[in-house]
Amino acid sequence: MAHPLPTFTPLPFDTVLPWLAGLWLASAIGSALFFRYSRNARRKHAVWVTLMVGGNLAFFVVACLIGAPWYWLLAAAVIGVIGARRSIARTRFCQACGGNHFPMDSAVAPDTCRHCGARLDLPHRVPTVL
Repeated sequence: MAHPLPTFTPLPFDTVLPWLAGLWLASAIGSALFFRYSRNARRKHAVWVTLMVGGNLAFFVVACLIGAPWYWLLAAAVIGVIGARRSIARTRFCQACGGNHFPMDSAVAPDTCRHCGARLDLPHRVPTVL
């Protein structure tokens, strides 16, 4: 006799909310301090990519845990991928002064640093062969 597939019981949102709020608050304070005081543009870019991808994955996991319908999960995944891709592609960090450039008012990434005037190159990409 075949064993039946295990069933998944969604968690109540009231159970998940305190953990979600605590995690969100801790990551918000930590990342705000990091992006304010760090001058390492390469590290800032790596942390920014991690935050964008990790935040969307965490959102998707929480949506799965509370039992969101499949069409809502699909829409959330598509919107999350598009938003993370756009944010990663348009955010720049100055190599000279470490300034942050999160363009929220234009569709184009800035060319020069608004803090020191240095030219902002394309986001730093780690070489695949060292």
